[in-house]
Amino acid sequence: MPSPLDQWLEHAIAQDHGSLPHHTQTLKPVIENTIKPEDAAKQLVSDVTSNRDSADTAYRFWNLVFRTAATFPPYFGVIVDLVLAIYDVPSGSEGFKGIERYFWENWQDVYSDYYTYRTLASSAGTNTPNNAKRWINFTHFSAILLHQSDKEVFVKEIGIHAFFDLRNALKITVQTHGTKTLRHNSVVSARQAMETDVVAAAQWVIYAGTKLLYLENAGFGNHWTRGLSQKTELWDGEPGFSKARWEVWARRFEESAKED
Repeated sequence: MPSPLDQWLEHAIAQDHGSLPHHTQTLKPVIENTIKPEDAAKQLVSDVTSNRDSADTAYRFWNLVFRTAATFPPYFGVIVDLVLAIYDVPSGSEGFKGIERYFWENWQDVYSDYYTYRTLASSAGTNTPNNAKRWINFTHFSAILLHQSDKEVFVKEIGIHAFFDLRNALKITVQTHGTKTLRHNSVVSARQAMETDVVAAAQWVIYAGTKLLYLENAGFGNHWTRGLSQKTELWDGEPGFSKARWEVWARRFEESAKED
C-alpha cells in the first residue's frame, strides 16, 4: 500500500498544472534521507537551466515544496535544508536566478491561499480542520526557514509577513476580527478564526522569535511604511516592531491562553 507521502506526491502530479514527476522523484529521496539536500539542489537548478519554460518549471517546483511542507510537518527540517541548499548554489547560474525569483512569488501565493482558506469549507462543502491546520503548518515552516537563514532577503520578505500575522491576531478585538478578516462564506465564527490566527502567530514567536526580536523596521523598505504604521483598536503607539509592542503581544498571548 502506498505511503501517505507517495499518495500525496501522486496527487500533486495529477492536478491541473501539477507537479512535474522528476521533481517529486527528487523531493522524495531528500525527505527519505537517501540523497543529500546539496546534491538535490544542484539537480533542481540544472533542471531549471535546461528547461525551455524555466518560469513554469520553477513555479511548479516551489508549489510542490511549500504544499508538501504544509501537509507533512515532520519533514520541515529536511525541506528547509533543501531550500537553503538551493540558495547556496552559485548565484551566477541562470537556473538559480529562475528558482530564486519564483521562490518569493510562489511563497506569497501559497501564504495568501492558506490564509484565505483557513476559514472556508472544504471541497466537500463542510468545514475541515485541515484548512486551518495547513495555514498553521505553513506559518510554522516559514518561521523555521526565517530562523535558520542568514540571508537578508529571507528576513525582509518573511519577516514583514510575520509582523502582519502578529498584529492581526493580537491587536484587534474578536468583533473586528470578524468584520475585517472573515469572508462572507466563512464556515467558522470570528472567535474560532481568531483562535486559529493566534496559534499561527505563536509559531513566529516560538520558532523565529529571537530573529524577529532584533529586526529593524528600516530594513523592510519604504514601500512597507504604511503597513507598519497602521493603528488598531489595541495599539496606538510607534510603527513596526518595538519593545512596547512586544510587551503588548506577550500580554495578549497570556490572555488568549487564559480564555482557552
